[in-house]
Amino acid sequence: MISAPAAQSRESARQASGQFGTQPHQEAAGVTLVPNAPSDHRLQELATARESIFHQWNDLRDTAPDSPLFETIDALHQRASVQLAAAAVLTRHPDAETLVVRENEDGENQYDILRLEGRSGSIDHSVDSPLIEGELNPGGPDLDESLWSLNLKDDGWALGIAEDISDPRNGKMFRIDLAAALGTTISTMPAAHR
Repeated sequence: MISAPAAQSRESARQASGQFGTQPHQEAAGVTLVPNAPSDHRLQELATARESIFHQWNDLRDTAPDSPLFETIDALHQRASVQLAAAAVLTRHPDAETLVVRENEDGENQYDILRLEGRSGSIDHSVDSPLIEGELNPGGPDLDESLWSLNLKDDGWALGIAEDISDPRNGKMFRIDLAAALGTTISTMPAAHR
């Protein structure tokens, strides 16, 4: 609440010079404000965390590939990979909601990107797009490489963050909820993989 003398002074100033009056301004065109898009700093933090887990995974793969610890680190690596992929996509496409991946058509043990979806449908699905080529953020993480970390034979990585939309024509497919994947932490990893 403003005092009466202050309100009177403000009104006098408005009438005299217009300094405190309402000023018309053009709204910014083509600008979308999205508070949940990760920053470049956050993207780098996620890439560093995933890299650290990858080194543990790589060491265990060589020394104890059949150990329960390797299974745990493998599950962590997959979740960190999906989280990094989600951050990379949302940095470039803050209006995106889901990323659809499918089993590699050439029989390689990996998932490939099929399309990116937003509220109004497909955002990017052209074969030559930077998204499909994995070159989403120049100098940033390779999206394809992140998704290649996912195990085709164990869908544990998808629990709580992706929907299985497989069909006989397209094979094994998942729709990854980008917000859920970005919100994933090691402490929210599915209990079956801890």
